[in-house]
Amino acid sequence: MQIERIAQWLQRMPRSGITQLECTLGQATLRVLLPSAAVPSARATTTVCANGFGIFHPLHPLQPQLGARIGRPVQAGEALGFIEVCGILTALPAPAAGTVKALCAAAGQSVQYGQALVQLESGA
Repeated sequence: MQIERIAQWLQRMPRSGITQLECTLGQATLRVLLPSAAVPSARATTTVCANGFGIFHPLHPLQPQLGARIGRPVQAGEALGFIEVCGILTALPAPAAGTVKALCAAAGQSVQYGQALVQLESGA
């Protein structure tokens, strides 16, 4: 068994979620156990809530490429949707980079301050 190959496996273990590795060559056995803290946590889901009251629009009415679509990757600060009050749209910014996991409110729905609107998944 080559030491370089074992070193590659050891480097990949934390990223892959593997916590145990056992290699046997002849009568020699190498066993590696990672503590659970060394394994990255699962993806985190953040619920983004309304920053005001009004009518929720997941997509911008004039620029539909802006806003939330399930599965769409977003960067921190990008619009996850819009809240309309008296014909004026206010963007709902993403608090962090991630992927839109779910919409918690329907397009055109009246929303209140603090109401869940979008679930954003981020992490490893």
